[in-house]
Amino acid sequence: MVAFNIEKSAFVATSAAIDFAVDFSRTIVYIYNGYVQQAHAKYIIGLLIIGFVGSWIGKRLLQVIPQNKFRMVVLLMLLAVGLFSLINTINNHNAI
Repeated sequence: MVAFNIEKSAFVATSAAIDFAVDFSRTIVYIYNGYVQQAHAKYIIGLLIIGFVGSWIGKRLLQVIPQNKFRMVVLLMLLAVGLFSLINTINNHNAI
């Protein structure tokens, strides 16, 4: 999405929608396969609260950060993830 120079609000909204769909489908699979049990229920409310608070803070930050700085942060994070993945792959390959 960075390559298309999408406005930051649309970028975040699209990412959030994709993440929600993936996490929701994964949750259904976990429940169906018995990985989520009654003992885990106490964590769900806290996690929902943390999710909403994080979204609220993110929305506030998004209003303050200019578009060009937002784009640079996203590009730097993508670079960091790519480098981390590359280094892990090289290290794991050398361990074999």
